[in-house]
Amino acid sequence: MLFERWRAVSPLVIGIEGAPGHQHANPLGAYSASAMPVDRWDPMVAEVGGTWDTWLRRGLDVWAALADSDFHGEPDDFLPCRFAATWIYAPDRTVDGVLRALKAGSFFAEHGHIVTRATLEARAGGAPRAVTPGELLQVAAGTVATVTLRLDVPERDYLGRENHIDRVELVGVAQDGARVLFQGPPGAAEAFSVPVTVPPGGIVLRARGSRATPDGNLFFYTNPVRLAARR
Repeated sequence: MLFERWRAVSPLVIGIEGAPGHQHANPLGAYSASAMPVDRWDPMVAEVGGTWDTWLRRGLDVWAALADSDFHGEPDDFLPCRFAATWIYAPDRTVDGVLRALKAGSFFAEHGHIVTRATLEARAGGAPRAVTPGELLQVAAGTVATVTLRLDVPERDYLGRENHIDRVELVGVAQDGARVLFQGPPGAAEAFSVPVTVPPGGIVLRARGSRATPDGNLFFYTNPVRLAARR
């Protein structure tokens, strides 16, 4: 695929725009009718087992938890940061810090300001610390990892409405394909904390969550954590 060719020749190609701009446009995202967004996200990202998961299964670390404003003008676009946001865990408040975090995959994205922090962690094998999106942990096949998602959920969304998260999901991508490993309403202290057995070929884990509104579902997505099985 063209993206894989770009990755092969340039380290600057780190991912794709998981959620398009033009979120106020008709058609949404200025897409053609042949490939419409799913809950406002590109189908390559939104479909479990789709293109993003295929890249991850092939060993490509692709960051797609990216939602931008892409403001060209009203009425097709929300004002910058009004609706779409990419939250970056930068090591410092500098341009270089932001670029380093983007390259590392240390960020998540959301619509409607339904979450202000989404922290996906995997801990296993006596590792000194948990690994987070963009990182890799090598463990023995058969190791049971504990995968945790923690959220900061503001009281109000982008329209000032009472806010909450209805559903969270953990997606696992292994050599035999991708599937949802956990789904349900978030817990109070942790959105979820579930055991995951690392298969011989390793597994990639990513999370997402949503809230239903009269205007449709609003989602957040994290980038993946990779658990590699030692040979």
